[in-house]
Amino acid sequence: MAHLSVKEGAQQVGISRSTLVRAIKAGRVPASMIDGTYRVDSSELFRVYPPVSQSQPADSNDQRVRAALLEGQLLALRAVLDQLRGVGLPVKRSRAA
Repeated sequence: MAHLSVKEGAQQVGISRSTLVRAIKAGRVPASMIDGTYRVDSSELFRVYPPVSQSQPADSNDQRVRAALLEGQLLALRAVLDQLRGVGLPVKRSRAA
């Protein structure tokens, strides 16, 4: 799972750095302190703050960013699914493949 700096994470979800730091300090977003700076797991960040949607990617860099955001969302959804399975809740499989 990708660990993001506070600046990177805030940019990806469209909030300010100070808002993200407050969420970390309040315990809403888990983070690790590495070399004196917070590092946030992208799946946990996207669980709390959905990534900012982008309309049309303008170039390949935008496409890479969008792919990274989608990957983070997928990881977050898989984590939620694993938690649901862990507490014994029935999880229905989707018919769409």
